[in-house]
Amino acid sequence: MRKRFGLLGGLLALVLGICAIGSSLGRTEPVATTAPELAQVRAAAVATPSSDASKAQQASEHNLDVLGVRRLQAETGASGLGQTLCIVDTGTDPRVFGGSGTRAPERVLDWIDLTGEGIATLVGEYTADSVILNVEGILFNVGGVRSRSGQYIVGTLPSAITERMSSNKQVYFVISDPDAAGLYNTVTIDTDLDSDFGGEVPLREFRNNRSYAVITLSQERSIGIVLSRLDLSKGLVSFGFDLNGHGTGLGALAAGSGALAGVAPESSVVVAKALTSDGLGNWSNIEKGIEEAISAKASVVLVGSAREKAGDNPEWNALQAQLAQMGGHLVLPAGNAGPGAGTITVVPASDTTVL
Repeated sequence: MRKRFGLLGGLLALVLGICAIGSSLGRTEPVATTAPELAQVRAAAVATPSSDASKAQQASEHNLDVLGVRRLQAETGASGLGQTLCIVDTGTDPRVFGGSGTRAPERVLDWIDLTGEGIATLVGEYTADSVILNVEGILFNVGGVRSRSGQYIVGTLPSAITERMSSNKQVYFVISDPDAAGLYNTVTIDTDLDSDFGGEVPLREFRNNRSYAVITLSQERSIGIVLSRLDLSKGLVSFGFDLNGHGTGLGALAAGSGALAGVAPESSVVVAKALTSDGLGNWSNIEKGIEEAISAKASVVLVGSAREKAGDNPEWNALQAQLAQMGGHLVLPAGNAGPGAGTITVVPASDTTVL
């Protein structure tokens, strides 16, 4: 019989230590700031995505083996079953969690973008002429996208994505109402840039159906992309993606499944993107990520960043207390400084209440 992950907090602390060491993910120095509510933070170590899947798998297995994770899993049967963890980082590619086809497993509960980097641009509303949609002179085939009203809302993906594509072209998507006229709940992206939406993956809010699409950035790299939030009453279409790689690396080590099986491959997961594609963010977004973790009743919160200087931050202290009260563990990196006594100075990893 498989055991519930009673040692999950300690194991995941070890996993985050990999990122703090930075040996396999690269190294960056944290940004020193003084105002805690606006403090800039940087990912503990910025990952360089590998185009070689076998090398990525070998590196992951090596790290976990060195930490003794595989031995502990074999001896205890620990798998993360029954536990929820929240990854507060640059986002996590949904493909690392396993699943079937273009759908992540049900254990991945939500994908939240707190940075605003995923907010798309809406172009306008258009009526299809048979199966052709004329968008400012560009003709799209929407024959494969069902619409009850015959009208489609058109938009383009965030520039953070298109700027990193070798084609450097705008990527269009349509929002449709397949269930009832005027109920716009489905987004379809022209991922292959052929102006034909047929055969593309229909996305709904990730928390509702776990679907994702794949965007090819270059011959060497692709990313999984999800619909994080859709609220047309506010003009909001927000996508979730990780262009940095740090959060994806952390997610794979912590809760990956399949070839990249991590420490807790059967745990439930909430992804909270608090850092942008350059690995930077502010501490208030980190706090929002922890708030999301508390709402999800997460037992472990993995934060992939730290800052150099402390300050009087009652909000942070209150979040720590609330998480501790519900039996949760907060895990942060020790930073890339050292070695030697007293050389780990980043906060809040230097706080004795933090793993």
